[in-house]
Amino acid sequence: MAKDPRAEANAYLRAHGIKELFADLGARLMFERPKDPNAFLLEELERVQDSKVRGFFTDTDIAACFAALDPHDTGTITAKQYAHALKSMGVEAPKEPLDEGTEVVAKDDFMERMKRELAPPPLTA
Repeated sequence: MAKDPRAEANAYLRAHGIKELFADLGARLMFERPKDPNAFLLEELERVQDSKVRGFFTDTDIAACFAALDPHDTGTITAKQYAHALKSMGVEAPKEPLDEGTEVVAKDDFMERMKRELAPPPLTA
């Protein structure tokens, strides 16, 4: 019996982190909104290849995301805002979901959680 080509394709995508790569690139593209998206994507891919960058978002990017969700500078955001931030940065299924019943997320917790969520899997040889 022949193998299912869809299953093989999905296995390939999972094994090589292709979906995550495209999600990261798409999120970075929407965050930066460059005038020449093709050149921007090429530069990002070259940067990843040349320096083996572990993630696209810097601490400054993550802090800016938090600031956008906390315009009154309260130092906290709601759990719903946190979920929105994850999705806007390309994380559809969090590795570490908030504990059930969590209502607010402090900035320090947000920063640490986002760094872990946005960290790509270790590079393989």
